Amino acid sequence: MKNITLGTTGITVPQNAFGCLPIQRCTTEEAVHLLRKAYDNGMRLFDTARNYTDSEEKVGLAFENYKRDEIIITTKTHAGDVETFWSDLKTSLEKLKTD
Repeated sequence: MKNITLGTTGITVPQNAFGCLPIQRCTTEEAVHLLRKAYDNGMRLFDTARNYTDSEEKVGLAFENYKRDEIIITTKTHAGDVETFWSDLKTSLEKLKTD
């Protein structure tokens, strides 16, 4: 799989990413299995969002014991102000089980 660099971040990942919107329709066990299978097959970028119901929790459970420097997790918020942004960020990091 071809590697790409994310903008000017210097972060390089395989070209294919895992969009986590669909895992909100899976059981936790199914989602964890799919996420880990994607990782085992070379995916390193997992994209989720605060409004994808429980996908952040599922991503957090799937990768809580993995080396975080090998996995890139992105998440999004619809926050309309600074206070909500920071609150959403805190919640996302807790659910994703990461810093």
